[in-house]
Amino acid sequence: QMASTYEQDEVIAIDDISFSSGCLPANDGILLCQEALNTERELCHPDTDLCRFDATDEELRLCQACGFEFDMCEWTSEASAGQISWMRTKAREIPAFESTPQQDQGGDDEGYYVWVGAKHAFTLNHLDSRAYLNSSVCHCLGKSCHLQFYYAMESSVLRVRLYNNKEEEIFWTYNISTHSQWVKADVLIPEDLKTFKIIFEGTLLSQRSFIALDHLWVYACGQTPSRKLCSAGEFPCTSGQCIAKESVCDSRQDCSDESDEDPATCSKHLTCDFESGFCGWEPFLTEDSHWKLMKGLNNGEHHFPAADHTANINHGSFIYLEAQRSPGVAKLGSPVLTKLLTASTPCQVQFWYHLSQHSNLSVFTRTSLDGNLQKQGKIIRFSESQWSHAKIDLIAEAGESTLPFQLILEATVLSSNATVALDDISVSQECEISYKSLPRTSTQSKFSKCDFEANSCGWFEAISGDHFDWIRSSQSELSADFEHQAPPRDHSLNTSQGHFMFILKKSSSLWQVAKLQSPTFSQTGPGCILSFWFYNYGLSVGAAELQLHMENSHDSTVIWRVLYNQDKQWLEATIQLGRLSQPFHLSLDKVSLGIYDGVSLQRNFETGICNWEQDAKDDFDWTRNQGPTPTLNTGPMKDNTLGTAKGHYLYIESSEPQAFQDSAALLSPILNATDTKGCTFRFYYHMFGKRIYRLAMYQRIWSDSRGQLLWQIFGNQGNRWIRKHLNISSRQPFQILVEASVGDGFTGDIAIDDLSFMDCTLYPGNLPADLPTPPETSVPVTLPPRNCTDNEFVCRSDDHCIEKMQKCDFKYDCPDKSDEASCVMEVCSFEKRSLCKWYQPIPVHLLQDSNTFRWGLGNGISIHHGEENHRPSVDHTHAALLSPILNATDTKGCTFRFYYHMFGKRIYRLVLIKKDNVTSKLWAQTGQQGAQWKRAEVFLGIRSHTQIVFRAKRGISYIGDVAVDDISFQDCSPLLSPERKCTAHEFMCANKHCIAKDKLCDFVNDCADNSDETTFICRTSRGRCDFEFDLCSWEQEKDEDFDWNLKASSIPAAGTEPAADHTLGNSSGHYIFIKSLFPRQPMRAARISSPVISKRSKNCKIIFHYHMYGNGIGVLTLMQVSVTNQTKVLLNLTVEQGNFWRREELSLFGDEDFQLKFEGRVGKGQRGDIALDDIVLTENCLSLHDSVQEELAVPLPTGFCPLGYKECQNGKCYRLEQSCNFVDNCGDNTDENECGSSCTFEKGWCGWQNSQADNFDWVLGVGSHQSLRPPKDHTLGNENGHFMYLEATPVGLRGDKAHLRSTMWRESSAACTMSFWYFISAKATGSIQILIKTEKGLSKVWQESKQNPGNHWQKADILLGKLRNFEVIFQGIRTRDLGGGAAIDDIEFKNCTTVGEISEVCPEITDFLCRDKKCIASHLLCDYKPDCSDRSDEAHCAQYTSTTGSCNFETSSGNWTTACSLTQDSEDDLDWAIGSRIPAKALLPDSDHTPGSGQHFLYVNSSGSKEGSVARITTSKSFPASLGMCTVRFWFYMIDPRSMGILKVYTIEESGLNILVWSVIGNKRMGWTYGYVPLSSNSPFKVAFEADLDGNEDIFIALDDISFTPECVTGVPVPVQPSPCEADQFSCIYTLQCVPLSGKCDGHEDCIDGSDEMDCPLSPTPPLCSNMEFPCSTDECIPSLLLCDGVPDCHFNEDELICSNKSCSNGALVCASSNSCIPAHQRCDGFANCMDFQLDESSCSECPLNYCRNGGTCVVEKNGPMCRCRQGWKGNRCHIKFNPPTTDFTYTQNNTWTLLGIGLAFLMTHITVAVLGFLANRKRSGNCAFVSPVYGNWSNPEKTESSVYSFSNPLYGTTSGSLETLSHHLK
Repeated sequence: QMASTYEQDEVIAIDDISFSSGCLPANDGILLCQEALNTERELCHPDTDLCRFDATDEELRLCQACGFEFDMCEWTSEASAGQISWMRTKAREIPAFESTPQQDQGGDDEGYYVWVGAKHAFTLNHLDSRAYLNSSVCHCLGKSCHLQFYYAMESSVLRVRLYNNKEEEIFWTYNISTHSQWVKADVLIPEDLKTFKIIFEGTLLSQRSFIALDHLWVYACGQTPSRKLCSAGEFPCTSGQCIAKESVCDSRQDCSDESDEDPATCSKHLTCDFESGFCGWEPFLTEDSHWKLMKGLNNGEHHFPAADHTANINHGSFIYLEAQRSPGVAKLGSPVLTKLLTASTPCQVQFWYHLSQHSNLSVFTRTSLDGNLQKQGKIIRFSESQWSHAKIDLIAEAGESTLPFQLILEATVLSSNATVALDDISVSQECEISYKSLPRTSTQSKFSKCDFEANSCGWFEAISGDHFDWIRSSQSELSADFEHQAPPRDHSLNTSQGHFMFILKKSSSLWQVAKLQSPTFSQTGPGCILSFWFYNYGLSVGAAELQLHMENSHDSTVIWRVLYNQDKQWLEATIQLGRLSQPFHLSLDKVSLGIYDGVSLQRNFETGICNWEQDAKDDFDWTRNQGPTPTLNTGPMKDNTLGTAKGHYLYIESSEPQAFQDSAALLSPILNATDTKGCTFRFYYHMFGKRIYRLAMYQRIWSDSRGQLLWQIFGNQGNRWIRKHLNISSRQPFQILVEASVGDGFTGDIAIDDLSFMDCTLYPGNLPADLPTPPETSVPVTLPPRNCTDNEFVCRSDDHCIEKMQKCDFKYDCPDKSDEASCVMEVCSFEKRSLCKWYQPIPVHLLQDSNTFRWGLGNGISIHHGEENHRPSVDHTHAALLSPILNATDTKGCTFRFYYHMFGKRIYRLVLIKKDNVTSKLWAQTGQQGAQWKRAEVFLGIRSHTQIVFRAKRGISYIGDVAVDDISFQDCSPLLSPERKCTAHEFMCANKHCIAKDKLCDFVNDCADNSDETTFICRTSRGRCDFEFDLCSWEQEKDEDFDWNLKASSIPAAGTEPAADHTLGNSSGHYIFIKSLFPRQPMRAARISSPVISKRSKNCKIIFHYHMYGNGIGVLTLMQVSVTNQTKVLLNLTVEQGNFWRREELSLFGDEDFQLKFEGRVGKGQRGDIALDDIVLTENCLSLHDSVQEELAVPLPTGFCPLGYKECQNGKCYRLEQSCNFVDNCGDNTDENECGSSCTFEKGWCGWQNSQADNFDWVLGVGSHQSLRPPKDHTLGNENGHFMYLEATPVGLRGDKAHLRSTMWRESSAACTMSFWYFISAKATGSIQILIKTEKGLSKVWQESKQNPGNHWQKADILLGKLRNFEVIFQGIRTRDLGGGAAIDDIEFKNCTTVGEISEVCPEITDFLCRDKKCIASHLLCDYKPDCSDRSDEAHCAQYTSTTGSCNFETSSGNWTTACSLTQDSEDDLDWAIGSRIPAKALLPDSDHTPGSGQHFLYVNSSGSKEGSVARITTSKSFPASLGMCTVRFWFYMIDPRSMGILKVYTIEESGLNILVWSVIGNKRMGWTYGYVPLSSNSPFKVAFEADLDGNEDIFIALDDISFTPECVTGVPVPVQPSPCEADQFSCIYTLQCVPLSGKCDGHEDCIDGSDEMDCPLSPTPPLCSNMEFPCSTDECIPSLLLCDGVPDCHFNEDELICSNKSCSNGALVCASSNSCIPAHQRCDGFANCMDFQLDESSCSECPLNYCRNGGTCVVEKNGPMCRCRQGWKGNRCHIKFNPPTTDFTYTQNNTWTLLGIGLAFLMTHITVAVLGFLANRKRSGNCAFVSPVYGNWSNPEKTESSVYSFSNPLYGTTSGSLETLSHHLK
C-alpha cells in the first residue's frame, strides 16, 4: 500500500520480491504446485495455424517466426522527424559497438537482425531517443498465445507493448545489459486478448546504447492431437477443425469446408452485405453528406476497390461516402439492438472497409436519441486499393448494459477526393434486434462532461435577437472587434484555440438578456454535484445567475450567483443539486459543465416541523425557511428535500440580536429504549459561511439535561447539503437534541433538513427529571469522640479512621465514600459545566475580571475567526489549572491521559507539571498544533501527595486558544490484594501481587512497590539500559554520520524532544535522541548497536520506549544484523507518533548470532525529534560474552610474555589483573599509564576518554587569548602547554553535559586522594563536578561552578578513600547556551596503592579483611580459590561447604543427590553423572577441581543426545526470600569445539517461575573456570543448573565445588564464624573437623578433605616429591622444569604465583630466586645453575606430561625437552599465540625491483645463519640435531616461521655471541 506524497519528484520502487523457505502453500489448493505448473507448460504445443497477422495484401498470414533473413516480414519501423528507427542489417556489417552481437541469434555472422544504436545518426543532444517497431494486427485463435523473441542490449530500455483498439493493454520492460549475448524472452499474452498489435519501443540512454532483436514469433498453444473437442471459446467446423468463435460469420471462410459462413450457422448474426439495400440500417439525414449505394463499379472509375468484398466481383454492392464538401460527415445507424441477458461476452460488430487518404471511420453507440455518443473505436489506417477487416467489441457503460442501444458508424472525409466504403457489416449473436424505440432523453451516467471543444453539448441561447447572446467560440476564431469580449484562453486547454461559451455583445440597448439554457435532464440522485469554471471580468460586468427550472413548474430557483468583477481569471463554482425527481433544465443568465449522480433522501419540513419541538431552555429558536437565507454568502439557497426554492428547511439566523455562542435547540419526539441492534438517526446539514461555529447532536434520557454528546462539527463545511448517520443505543427511553451555536459574525447560518429515524419506535410517555445530587452534609460542630491520629483521615458518617495515604487514592476506603469526595475524578469530560474538582489558583475577584488569562469552561474548544475581539487587554500571561492532592500509591502504574487543542497564530506553550516534594515537568507542547485535537499520555507511576498542574502561557498577543478535554487517570487505583497464587508464568512481587513475566525489569513499576525493577532482580541483564548516565552495553556506530546524544530532561527543549524521560517521568531523567536540525542534512543516520546475541537464545524479546514527534520527523528503524552482515528490518517508523512515549515489544530469533541496531535518520523539516529510552533485552537473550569475561587478545608478538600476560615497554611482563591497581608492576608504569591516571596532558590523554553519547566533549587543547578557553595551561604556564577544556559548539544549550572518564580502577587505599587544577572564568564558562561510579551507582564527590574573577588556575584536592572497581568521571556542564571553555589540568593520584596498607577500613561493611589487610568482597570467601595473598579467605570454610546445596561431589555414599541436596529434573532429556576424569579430547587433560584429595565432579556430555537435549539439577530445598544476600559460587569445565553448548543458572520462584540469572555459551577458556551469581527473590526459591547441549556432539560440561554463602540459608547477613577447634588443633578447611595440629603437613591426610596437607612450606621438600619436583598445594608433584614458564600447571597456579615478571626466550628458563635466565646450553649439563628445585636439570631425558601445548610436539634434545610448535604458536611450551602475516612484503608493482633486492638479501642472511649453524654443529660432536624449540624441524618447510618479527636462533649449542647478536638484530 503506497501512501500519497506531496513531493512531485519522489519515487517509490520495489524489486526482488520473494518469500523465505518457511512460507509454505496453504492446503486449500489455491497455490499450484511447481510440478503442476511445469506440467502445464509442457502441455503447450505451438500451433501456427491458430495465430495470424493482417497482411498488406489484405489476406491473413500465418504467424511464422521472423528472423529478418529476407525482409521485415509484417513488422514496420515507425520513424518521425528527429527520431531514430530500427534497421535490418547483416550481423557482420553492423558498426562495432562495445556490446554489438557479431552474429545473429542463430550464430550466423551472415545472418540478419534488426537493431537501433546510439552511434547511428545520433548526437549527444538526442539522448533518450526512442524507436518503434510495429507489427500488423495479430489474431490469436488458440487457448494461450505467446510472444517469443531474442534480444541483446546495452545501456538501453526495451519496452514491449500490446495494444487493443488503440488502447494499451499491457507491456513488459527490459533494462538489463546482455554484454553482446542474445537473451531469449517468452511472454504469455493475456487470455482475453485475442486481437492485438505489438510494438517494440527501444529507448537509448547514452552514446553506448544499443538494442538488437531477432527471431520474433507469435504462436498459440494448440491442443494435443488426441483431443478433438473444441473449447468453449471456439467453433467446431464440420471438418473437425476448431476456429475462434469471433471468426464465425465474418464474411470470410476460416473453416476449410466453409461451414463457418453457412447461412444456417449465421442466421442468428445480424448481417448486411448491401446486395439488396441497407438491410434495416438507416443513414442519418441531418448530416451534410450522405451514404450512397454502389453496384457494379468499373475499374478506375473512382477511388474504390476494384470489386465489392462479398462476392469479390466488380458488379457487387457496397455503400460509400464521397465528399460533396470538405469536410464531410455521414452517419449510418443500425436497428435498435439489445444485449441478451444470457450473454457473458460483449457484443461485437465486424465489417469490411476501405479508407482513402484524408478519411477516417468511427464507431459509436447511444442509448437515447439526444444522449451522448459513446465512442467504441476509430479507424484511420489508409488501406489503398484493398478491403480491410475490422472487429470491435461494443462495451456498455456501467448501468447501461441492459438498455436498448443503437450502433452508429460515422465516416469523415477531409478532402474533396477522399472516400470511405463499407461492406458486409455483421453483429455477433450476443445481440438481437429490440422492438423498443430509444427514449428522447438520456439516462445520465455517473459523470457527464462538456468542454465545448467539439460542440455546445446541447446548451443554447434561449433569448436570441437582442445582439446580446451566448455563443460557442475561441479567442483565435474571433475578429479583432470582438476579441476583447472573451477570455484570452479557454480553461480546458489553456490555449487561444480552446473553445468556451461567452456572451457576444454586438450592440447596446436596455434589457438585453443573455440566457444560456441547458438540455433537459430527466432526474438526479441525492449526491448530484454541478461544477463549472467561469470568467467574470470588466468594469461594469454585472451579475450572473444560475437558475434551476423544473419541467412542470413556472417557478425557478436561484442556485448560484456572481455579483461583481472577479479579475482576469477562471474560477470554479460547485453547486449541490441533490435529488431532483422530475425533469429539469438549467439556465445561466448573463462555462464547461459537469453533471453527477449520487444517493437518496428522507423526511422533510415541507408541512412544518412535524413532531419535533423547539427547546424552551435555549437562547433562541430554529427558523423554518424557503429559498436562500436573508444574509448573503451564508446558508443554503434551496432545501434538500425538493432541491428547489419551494422546499422548506430549518436554520439558525446568526445575525443580531443573536450573540456569539448563543444556541438554538430542537427536540425530537421521545423514543423507546432500543434493542441490541440499536437504531439509526439520519439527517442532512448545511454549514456555509465564514463565521460558522458549531452543530451538535445529543442523546438525553433526563428531561432537564442536555444529555450525552453523540456528534459535533465546527466551522465552514462548504455550500452543500451533507448527509450524516448516527447509530444510537439506549437502555431507557431517550430523546435527540439538535443544537446549533452562533459564530462570531453574521455569516454563520446553519441549516438542517430531512431528519429521520430508522428502526426506532415512539415512546408514549415523557422523560423523567434528573434528581439533583443532595448537598454534602456539613460536619457538625460537636464531633463525637474518636481515636484518629493526625496521620489519619476521619470518614464523615461513622468516624471510621483510615490512613491519610488512602485519601484520594482512586479507591473508596470509607463506607460513605467521603475519602474520595473532594478528590479529582478518574475521568473528566467537562460536559456538565463541571471542572471535576480541578481548580484555578486565582482569587475570586480576578476570576471575574475579563482581562485575566485564565482557564474557562467552553472557551477555546475550537478557534473562531474574530475571537481576537473578545480577548483580554492586560498581560496576565500564565494560567494554571490544578488537580486536588492525589495519592496514587500501590498501583500497577498510574497513567494520565488527556486531549489538547492548540490553535492560533500566537500560541506559546502548554506544560504539565507534577508537584510533590519537588516540582518537575512531565510534558510540554509549544506552538500552534493545527485545528485538531491531539492525544497525550504521561506515565505518572507511583506517586504520593501529588498534584497535577496544567500551566498555559500565552504568546505576545491574544490570537490563539489552548484547550484540554477528556482528562483521565488510568490504572491509578490501588492493586487489589491477591486472592490467588501466582502461576509459573508470573512474577510474584514483594507485596504478593502477580505480574506477567515479560513485565519484569522493563523500567515500569508494575508491582507498585518497585520490587520488579530492583537492581537485585535485574542486575543480570546486559542489554538493559535507562540511559541515565551512559549507553550501558550499547555502542555508537563509528562510521555513521553523527551520534545518538544523551539528553537530560532538565535541559530546556529546543524543539519537539520529550519534556521528561520515560524512566523517571520527570525532568531529572535522561534519554537518547537525534534532532532534525541544522547543520544535519536530511536522512543522515545515527546508529547504536547491542551486544552480540546468540542464535541459541529462546523466547528472547526486546522492549523499548520511543518518542517521535514533529512535522519534520525522520525515520526510526530497528534492524537485526547477523554476524555475516545479513540484515532484517524489525521495525520501521516514518511518521509522527504523537507527543508522548510509546512502548514497543518485539520477539527476536535468528539462524546466526546477531546484533540489534537502532538507526535514526534526520527528517527534512526543522522540527522533528526521535528519542529512545528504557531499552530492555529480556533475560532469555543470551549474550556471547555474558558472565565469563573473555580473555583479552594477546598483542602482536613483540615479546615472549605467556598467555594472560601483556608486555611492558621495558620488556617485562605483567598479568592483566595487575593493570589499573595503582601499583607499578612494570617498573616503567606501562600497566598504569592508560587507565585514566595522573596526567599533565602534555603527551596525550593518559587513558582518559569522552563518553560516547554526550552532546559535546572535553577537548585536548592549548591556551588561546581569542577563544573561550584559558590563555595558558597550568603545567608549563604558557600557550604551548596542553589541558582539557569544554568545547563550545554552535548548537550547545545550557545544561548540556560532557563526561571525561577513567577506566575501571580495581581498588584504592583508604588514604587515596586525587588533585587537579581547574580554570573557570567569565569567558571560560562551565560547571565542573567529580563523579565516582561503582556497582552501586553514581555519587558526586566535588563540584565547582563559581567563576574566578582573577582568571587563574585553582587547585582542588579530593579524598577518594577506600574504593573497589570504580571509575573517576569529570562532568562538565554548560552554564549558558553556546558556552564552554572551563578547563582542567595536572590530574594526580596520591597514596592510592593498597600495597603495604595497614588500614583496616574496607569499601563495604560486609567485606572480609585478609590478614595482610587486603579487603575482598564477602562472596569470595571459601569459593575454592585464594583471593587473599595469604590464603586467609580459604581457611575456615566448613560454614560454607555445609550450606544446603553446596557440594564438591566427593561423597562417600552412592547417592550423591541426597548427600548434596540436589535433585535431577525428571522432565529433562539427560541426567548429570559423577565423573573423575576429563575426556582425552580436551586440550588440557585434567581431573576434578576440588583441592586436597578431591577426585570427583558432576558432568554431562552429548554422546547420543538428541536436539534440544537438556540436563538439569535443582536444589532440593528452597532458600528463604532475600535481596542481594545470597550468592552461589561454582567451577565449570566445558569442551565445546563449536561453541554450541550452554550452561545456565536459574532461580525457581515459589510459583514455579524460572528466571535465568547466568549463562555461558561455549567457554573459550581451558581448564576449570570460576563462576558466581548473586541470587535474589521476593519469595522462597530454588536454584537450578542446566546444561543445554542442543543435540550437538562432542560437548562436555562439568560442574564442581558448588557453594552457597550462609546468607542463602538465613536470608540475613551472617558473621564469619570463628574456628570451632582448640588452639592445639587444626581446623580442616572444607569440612567441620578438627585434627591435632601436629598432623599438619606430616605427609599423612588427617582431614577428610586432605586440607591438613595443603599449603605446606616448600622447604623441606615433602617426601612425596623429589628434589627436582615442585609440590602443588593439592599434594601433586610436577617437574620443576614447569616452574615459572608462563603456563600454570598446579590447580591453584602456585607454580606461577611465586615468580617474578622476568621472561626468557629461545629455550632459556626463568630462575625465580635469582631473577635471571638460564640459557638453553646450560640446561641438562650436569650442573644445577638454579637452586629452585634444580629446574634446569629437571626432566632431561623425558617430556613432562602435556608439556607442549596447542598441538605442539615434544622432542628430547641434548639440552632437554624442546617443543616444535604448530603455526600460530610459539614460546618454550607453544603457549604464546600470535598471528603471522600472510606475507611479509607486499607492496605495489612500482616497488617490485626493490622488493626483489630486499628479499634476496634476506634469503642470503637465512642461508648464512643456517650454514654457520651447520658448521658449528659439525665441529661439536654432540650437536647433530638442528632443531628450533619454537619452529620444530628446521628442514620442514611447513614449520618454518614466516615473520621476521619472531626469528629465533636455532643453534642452542653455541654460546651467546655474534649469532645471538644477529638473532636479536633480525628480531
